[in-house]
Amino acid sequence: MSKLEQVLVLDPPSDLKFKGPFTDVVTTNLKLKNPSDRRVCFKVKTTAPRRYCVRPNSGVIDPGATVNISVMLQPLNMIPTRRVNTSSWCRPFLPLQMSQTWIHCGKNLNLMISWIPS
Repeated sequence: MSKLEQVLVLDPPSDLKFKGPFTDVVTTNLKLKNPSDRRVCFKVKTTAPRRYCVRPNSGVIDPGATVNISVMLQPLNMIPTRRVNTSSWCRPFLPLQMSQTWIHCGKNLNLMISWIPS
């Protein structure tokens, strides 16, 4: 099976920004839009799973629909000074092949995360 083309449109397209204070959970949102005429499944993964909680972290988006994703930065003991990549994958929805869905994924979309002091 060949790799599939990325079809989701992300908003924001490249940077998620978290505004402090960082002593409590800070949430920002990511919108995933499916401009295609087919159902598309998605999965959002982070390189720092203990630092970020993503809800929902996977699902199916109907044609023309948009899904709002909440990305929650967990409380920190210090002000962070670096960025972390978050990636998402999508492919056409094939309900009978979900166990194999992520093996043949298309292009990864990387988002940079910025922390803005309050």
